[in-house]
Amino acid sequence: MFFPLSSLYNINCSVDVQCERKEKSGISPGITVIMNNTVDLPGKHPVIEALRAGRKCRKIVFYEGIEKNPRTREIEELAKNLGIQIQLRDKEHFEEKFPHINHQSVYAVVEKRPTLEIEDLIAEAGKLNPNPFLVIMDKILYPQNMGAVIRTAECAGAHGIIIPKRRTAEIGMSVSKISAGAVEHMMLAETSNIVRAMKTLKKNGYWIGGATMEGATLYTEVDYSGPFALVVGNEEKGIGPAVLKECDFRISIPLLGRIDSLNASVAAGILIYEVARQRGFQKAHGQNSED
Repeated sequence: MFFPLSSLYNINCSVDVQCERKEKSGISPGITVIMNNTVDLPGKHPVIEALRAGRKCRKIVFYEGIEKNPRTREIEELAKNLGIQIQLRDKEHFEEKFPHINHQSVYAVVEKRPTLEIEDLIAEAGKLNPNPFLVIMDKILYPQNMGAVIRTAECAGAHGIIIPKRRTAEIGMSVSKISAGAVEHMMLAETSNIVRAMKTLKKNGYWIGGATMEGATLYTEVDYSGPFALVVGNEEKGIGPAVLKECDFRISIPLLGRIDSLNASVAAGILIYEVARQRGFQKAHGQNSED
């Protein structure tokens, strides 16, 4: 699914413009702090998907000794068509900038990823499908899990992701890299209160299911045909008590071995694809995958 982020989020500012804001703590009152409005996005897939999705890009940087392949040529072609500057830098530059990330010898300097309000996500998802499917991540802390869940959700035709503003993995370069750029094609909403967001979803006709092992219904016995939101919990503690209480029902996956739990992203993947299966494997825009 591809849609221009610039039009969806009404972004009119240039990536060269820096955002001004006043810091409320740690800095004397009245001092304006200039915050750069761009981030570095490493990896071939994240760069390609960011350009395809319309994320505003200041420049693309290649390692000067990079070997050309279909992916690098695609990046060059996209950059040429979009009028984006390409630079070459040495090995030391990449090692200093990305000491712990597999950058694949390329990165883009892009505008920070915007997010939606819950009400806007509901409205936009409703335009894509009369029975939208959303995924709520309740305090997922590890970028590996968040990126994997987002990638699976995008591949399975989900229409949006809801995450808390605090106590969660940041939607940054690690999540983008792990999601293979899928984050560029998913509508994201942030909320300061997951429970309040769930109440808003319910007022708009959504049913909400939480992935848990306690007092739960087998995941294949639940009807996911209407507007539905799946809640995936924290890696160690699962779904928080208040969030779990707000769920309409609880969903479980049978464990048949000696280990008593699944990785959060693996469990989410199983549940997400069960939703997709029951819906006839519809694409995010509502057409059947065979069309």
